[in-house]
Amino acid sequence: MDNSTPQDPTVYGVWADHSTLKRESLGPLFGRISIGLRGPVDPHWRESYLSVRGESEAFARFTLDRTADMVSFTFRPSESASSIEALVERLDLSIELANLQATAAAAAILKRKTKA
Repeated sequence: MDNSTPQDPTVYGVWADHSTLKRESLGPLFGRISIGLRGPVDPHWRESYLSVRGESEAFARFTLDRTADMVSFTFRPSESASSIEALVERLDLSIELANLQATAAAAAILKRKTKA
C-alpha cells in the first residue's frame, strides 16, 4: 500500500511513547535520551516534523531517526530532572505541531485531488 498520498482525510496523531524512554551515556559530558514514536509516522509526517524542527531553534536539538521511528536529544548529566522533563515536554510540543502541519498538508492534497 502506498502511504505517500493519503486516500482518505488523514488526521495525524503521532505521539512520543514515554514508556520507551532510554538514556545512554555519551561520555562524561553528554548523554542521550531516545523516545519511540507511535502512530502514523509516514513520509508526510516525517516531512512535517523536519519542517517544524527547522523553523524553530527551540526544536533543533530533537533528531528524528527515520529508520526506527524515534526521536533523540542530548543532555548534560549536570542538568536537573526538571530540566530534562521540560525538554521532553518541548519534544511533545514539536510532535504536536508536526501533527497539525501534516494534517493540514494531507487535507490540502485531498482537496486538490477532489478538484481535479
